[in-house]
Amino acid sequence: MRIYFPLTCNILTKGHIRALEILSKLGFIKAGLLTAKALKGYKKELMPYEDREYILKTIAKAIGNIKVVPQDSLDPTENIKLHKCSAIASGDGWHKKELKAIKKLKLKIINFNTGDTLHSSDINDRTKFKR
Repeated sequence: MRIYFPLTCNILTKGHIRALEILSKLGFIKAGLLTAKALKGYKKELMPYEDREYILKTIAKAIGNIKVVPQDSLDPTENIKLHKCSAIASGDGWHKKELKAIKKLKLKIINFNTGDTLHSSDINDRTKFKR
């Protein structure tokens, strides 16, 4: 099974790593890393794409069964079709707009809770980083 897993990785938590470990046992992971273009108007980019990509690729190599690909839109539909994924995974970071696009694809949806008490969106909100 090919599983698409969209990520921002502005702030990497153990929940991200735990999710990748779990998903890599279920199938081959296409980790869709959101680019600056995709993040515009959604989240602040705290680290440049190249830095986030390097970190995620390093972790993916250590875990195995994962390929990092750029995602230029909040809507992952194009990447899911391009990489012929049959499932999509997410923790608790779904948004209504994303779900609407995903439901049209009729994919297997893998929702999980990694038990991470620290969520990167919460950190973003609390720290109010300015660029």
